[in-house]
Parts: sequence; C-alpha cells; structure tokens
Amino acid sequence: GKTALKLSYSRYYEPVWSAKYNGGQIFGAGSIDSYRWNDLNRNNLMDLPPTDSYVISSYPEQDPNYRYYPDDLKAPYMDEILAGVEHELVKDFRLGLQFVWKQNKNIVEDIDLNNGYDVNKKLDNGESVWIPFSFTDPGWDGIWGTSDDQQLTVYGLNKNAPVPTWFGANPPEAKRKYWAAILTFDKRMSNKWQLKGSILYSSYKGNAEATYSPTEGESAMFDNPNTLINSYGPIWFDRPLQIKIMGTYILPYDFILSTYIVHQSGSPWARTIARVYFPPAIAALVQSSYVAVNAEPLGSQRNRSYTNLDLRLEKSFPLISGAKLNIYLDVFNLAGYSGINVNDNPAPYLRFDRPPLDASDYQLSSTYRNITSIYGVRSLRLGARITF
Repeated sequence: GKTALKLSYSRYYEPVWSAKYNGGQIFGAGSIDSYRWNDLNRNNLMDLPPTDSYVISSYPEQDPNYRYYPDDLKAPYMDEILAGVEHELVKDFRLGLQFVWKQNKNIVEDIDLNNGYDVNKKLDNGESVWIPFSFTDPGWDGIWGTSDDQQLTVYGLNKNAPVPTWFGANPPEAKRKYWAAILTFDKRMSNKWQLKGSILYSSYKGNAEATYSPTEGESAMFDNPNTLINSYGPIWFDRPLQIKIMGTYILPYDFILSTYIVHQSGSPWARTIARVYFPPAIAALVQSSYVAVNAEPLGSQRNRSYTNLDLRLEKSFPLISGAKLNIYLDVFNLAGYSGINVNDNPAPYLRFDRPPLDASDYQLSSTYRNITSIYGVRSLRLGARITF
C-alpha cells in the first residue's frame, strides 16, 4: 500500500473557431485587405503611380458561395499519455517519477487558397507559382565571405499568379509535440514542517506555436514557402528545465515561515532576416520586391534563464469563539533577481536589388542591441485575515 502506479490516455478535441465571417465577407470595405508599396524612386514618400507602384497583397474570393472552411475540415485534437510511479519512502514522505507525452493533430491554419505553399506548383501556362532566389546569408557577423556564411533559397510569388485568398485547412505538415519527465517529492505537514517540489525536463517543439493567433488558425506559418524555412524547433513556451520547491516551517509562538523557489530555462528565439530584396531580374517576375525568412532553425537561441525566491512570514493570534487573526508579510523576489532585455536579433535587410553588392547592402534592424525593457523588482506586501 506504499506504491502507486498510474497510467492514462486521453484525447481532447478542440473547438474550431467559427468567427471567420470576416474571411468570407465579400461586400464591405475590408474586401481588399492590403497593398504593398514599392518605393521605386527611393525617396521614402508614397508617390502616386507610375512613380511608385502598389500591389494588392490579399484579395478575398469574390464569390457568394465562398466559405472560409472547406467541407472536409477536421476538428483539431490532442492525444495525451500520462504515466507515473509514486512510492512512500518513509512516513509522510513520497517520491514520484512521471512521464508526460502530448501531440496535437489536425492543426487548423490559414492557407493561400489560390497558390498554396508547394514550391513545385505550376500555373496553367506552365510557369512556377513560386519563383526561387538563392543567395548568401552573411551570418551573424554581417560580412560576406567569412566562415559563417550560408546559402539560403527564398521564393517570390509569380506576378502572373492570383493574388492570395485565405481559407482555413488542416495542413499535414503542421506539428506540435510535447514530452516531459518529472521527478516529484512531497513531505506532508508533520512535526511542524512540510516540503514539496519537482524537477522537470521537457521538450516542446513544432512549427505551429501555441499562442493566440496560431490556436485561432492564423499564424502565417503556411502562408507561403518562406515561412516554412527553418520553421521547426522549440516553440515559445518551451522551457527544458523547470525546478519548483515550496516549504513551510512553524516556528515558536505561532510564527509560520514559507518559501517558494522557481527556476526555469529562458524562452527560445532565432535569428531572422527581416527582408531579402530580390535582384531586378527576379523582382520583375514577382508580386513583392522582398520576403522575410528565418536565418536559423526555430529556437536556436535562448534568452536568460529565470530564478525567483518568494517568502512569507505569518503570525497567528487567537480571538474569541475560536476565531483567529493572521498577519503576514510577503516578500516577492527576495533575492533581487533583475536584468535587462536586449534585442539580440539583427533582423537585417539584405539589399540584392542594387548591384554591385557591398557592405551598405546589409542593413541592421534599427533596434538591434537596444534595451527593450528592464525587469526585476523586489516588493513587500503586508496583509491580514480573520478566520472563524
């Protein structure tokens, strides 16, 4: 009676977002979603055509029978397996080991109804829908001809292809998978003290994030072939190592001291290229003069890990008729964990549209190496409560 084995399998179906009437709305002002502005004379002013040109970037299907979701749409769901063993080593102390596995299936994402994201797709006239452009990425140092250079290929939408129209579907390439191994311990309250905690090691990978827009089906991950380049890896919520410890000790004179310690790995990110400008020969064939691309696999970099210690000191006072007054002091971030967030992603513009290529054609993001925020505040809270 001191050992428990646990095993479960579950499937959780998710609702399909039904508020997509905006996608099938064909008569209002939103029918043309947006234009791309091409500053042909490079004066940074929006001049009228033909000085500058404007290209429709999205134009919903003008068909009264158009629907955002296809008839064969499948409901998204998640399979989950939980397995574990717990054993009471000594009185009031339990040790456990757990394994968690989760995988999302039938993920719903928006896709270009007219052009898709297959680089081998052809137009009726035999031309490629997506026109390739191979180039050299100068890497982290931003200098062409050094050891960290790499070759990448991006794709422009053929100017003879239809303007994109979006609809929701179940792209088979959409992936999201999670697993974790967890060591837990639990010393129940006895002899005036308790202690519990866990050490978790996990992996959360995919190419469709679990944040708001992707769960609504609008992550842009499958909008074109470029968004799928280097798109698989640790997603934003991935924190491989997580340690949590909570303890309480009852001191003399009804003083109660409690602490909570948490440590977790930093959030993942990756270097990107904000714009790859096509050379003139390619730009003349495509609908947009530039595209964006991930320069390395998703989650190749990590932000600083996070560690926090909170403390509570509480004193109990008996009142009449069994009532009790508790006064407590909370100290958040007792150790003073603090720091700054810096934009470490160069996110450059690569200008292949104005040969010959030189150092001026590598333009860093205007916020690169800038401090974007400051964090870390130690705070105190004094409170009281009456129980009866």
